Amino acid sequence: MPLQTEIDKIYPRHYDYDVNITKEQWIELLQDSTIFREENIKHLKCLYTFENHAATSKEVSEKLGNTSRYYIGLANALAKRIEWRFSILSGGEQVC
Repeated sequence: MPLQTEIDKIYPRHYDYDVNITKEQWIELLQDSTIFREENIKHLKCLYTFENHAATSKEVSEKLGNTSRYYIGLANALAKRIEWRFSILSGGEQVC
């Protein structure tokens, strides 16, 4: 049984999670190279090639060539940049 199938039993791929970011805000973020860097776009494009647009970091690493830890770090850094951007826009404290 593939690893992702085992993971899906615990964490189903189909879920709803509201991050309170509008479509327009996502477009703005995706177009901002200080937020979504070239490596992030490549990572996202890879994820979209998998069934239900979900994959483990190991599956991504096998396809793109870096370690799974690299892709975990890449995603975490992106999340921090997004959080930082919205913190600035809302007048909150900077996270990074």
